[in-house]
Amino acid sequence: MHLVWMELKDLRSYETLRFEPVPGVNVLVGDNGAGKTSVLEAIGYLGTMRSFRSVPDTALVRDGADAAVLRGGVGGGATELTVEVEIPAKGRRAILVNGKRPKRVRDVLLSVPVVAFLPDDLDVVKRGPGMRRDYLDDLASRLWPQAGADLSDYERALRQRNSLIKQGGRHTDPVSLDVWDERLADAGARVLIHRRSVTAELQDEMMEAYHVVGGSGVLRWEYLSGWVSDGEPDLTELVEALRSSLQERRHRDLEIRTTTVGPHRDEPD
Repeated sequence: MHLVWMELKDLRSYETLRFEPVPGVNVLVGDNGAGKTSVLEAIGYLGTMRSFRSVPDTALVRDGADAAVLRGGVGGGATELTVEVEIPAKGRRAILVNGKRPKRVRDVLLSVPVVAFLPDDLDVVKRGPGMRRDYLDDLASRLWPQAGADLSDYERALRQRNSLIKQGGRHTDPVSLDVWDERLADAGARVLIHRRSVTAELQDEMMEAYHVVGGSGVLRWEYLSGWVSDGEPDLTELVEALRSSLQERRHRDLEIRTTTVGPHRDEPD
């Protein structure tokens, strides 16, 4: 799959733009502020449905415009996929794939493969575990469609559990909490499996890159999770491990009114 064409309207500094890359390597050349990064940002948005600049969507709308619109054609063999996104200055964005609304945003992510390497990507190594968790989740969602769905289920259950204990504190209904513990444990176990699978996939690639730059030792990237014992537990064992950890931490969670154990607290190092 490759980008065949892209059109922008009222995006960043561009009132209009049509971009048709040539096959192979394309180099964007221009003065500072000419809009080179905005073109790359738009390409990235078509594939990820978010800006790699980590800004809200409304930041992409040109000053004074009602909405930004970006369209792109992605080709692969004899087929071409058209993706269109309208980002209003106020309100919800609209996404069309071949003229139809996709059922889920993750369907678009699998249709338009995009990889961006930016200076800020070094934060995956330099900054805290949150960056590494996000990195693994992003890769997993692109490798396996179900990974994105499992992550969404986990985040939804986590929000509901946190909302419940934030409102009730030590007086939270234990039966209601059991329900969300069960959902959190099931989705969380699946998220962990996806993250560990990505870590395993990357291990050989990391070793090869390490040797290319002159490293002679052994480079390992381990996924540490405080609620999982050593070894290779299966899904059922992981669900039970997270459920037990949630029970053990329940008193603490109710005291500080937040969930303190789960994949959202893991430390990939």
